Amino acid sequence: MKPKILIIATDGFAKNIGHFMINTDYGKSIANAGGIPIVALSPKLAEEYFDLADGLLLTDGPEIHRGRYGKYYAPTEEFPPFNREREEMELKLCEMFSKSKKPILGIGRGMQMINVFFGGTLCDNMRDFSKHIKTAEDKTEFTYHVITAYDKNYEVNSAHKSAIETLGEALIPVAYAEDKTIEAFKHSFLPVQGVQWHAEHESENDGISLKIFEDFISLCKEGSK
Repeated sequence: MKPKILIIATDGFAKNIGHFMINTDYGKSIANAGGIPIVALSPKLAEEYFDLADGLLLTDGPEIHRGRYGKYYAPTEEFPPFNREREEMELKLCEMFSKSKKPILGIGRGMQMINVFFGGTLCDNMRDFSKHIKTAEDKTEFTYHVITAYDKNYEVNSAHKSAIETLGEALIPVAYAEDKTIEAFKHSFLPVQGVQWHAEHESENDGISLKIFEDFISLCKEGSK
């Protein structure tokens, strides 16, 4: 039986009407790896989503409010857009999935939310990581940089303004950029992992990004038996 993967969509507004957006590559990557993608649309149904799904995929979106990890905004700073309901739903789902040992995968902002859930902090301005090296400027959609994972080098996309500052409890770094930015982590005993780059964009032609989805779906299949 194919596992059902709950995907948290990005929210937005058009002419004051709320809407949800989802990068189609998330669904394609889940389906290609052997799962069935389903999208969460109502924060009120978090428990029902949990009962329905075999795995949780946290995706990109607006910045996570600094208050979630013990920081504050200076009076002179422009307040960034964020979504309280979405953040609360994600944290609630992280709690339910982790307690039940159902697999969780976080990509981009989703990785950062997992880190916050486990008590870690973020740097939400990559200017503080001034040596975050980017290469291959001729590529069409993203700039790219080199990471090291499991003693091998890979080129991955650069599309994030925030980064892990301190790791949450029991999270282990497994990939770094050349400036030591943490690019991926896993939990020491739970089926939880996060990657900073947008693996969903690369899963059809990039070995390490494809393996991330295949390993995630494999874990979800074990739990759905």
